[in-house]
Amino acid sequence: MIIISVLISLPSEYGLSYCHPCQDPLLNDCHPAGTCRATGAQTYTCECLKGYVDRSPDVSSKPGRVCVLTEPVCLDATQNDCHPAAICSETSSGDDKYTCRCRDGYIDQSPDKVSRPGRICVEMVLFSKESS
Repeated sequence: MIIISVLISLPSEYGLSYCHPCQDPLLNDCHPAGTCRATGAQTYTCECLKGYVDRSPDVSSKPGRVCVLTEPVCLDATQNDCHPAAICSETSSGDDKYTCRCRDGYIDQSPDKVSRPGRICVEMVLFSKESS
């Protein structure tokens, strides 16, 4: 069954009002896993729900059109290459699905600390100087 929604705008003198695009999913192009937020009388923006990553072609001007379910890569150590002493965090930007960061008390010795931190974490060793 196909349901078609039609928006008819009539002057307010007839006592009819318009339907905002966010009130009917057929009147906006937000992804089903996104929410429509009104920004004006007939304008809106879309936003992916929590747990989804925005993979829209033009995220800066038309976000929330393509929402992809994030895979919990941080919950399964076999799905990420973070060091066991690193904190894995899911991300919604860039090509990587996650980032790694060495825990407090560890030093990041990863070969590429800028773009791939938290892959090699070495425990800090504190030396104390004993007086004689």
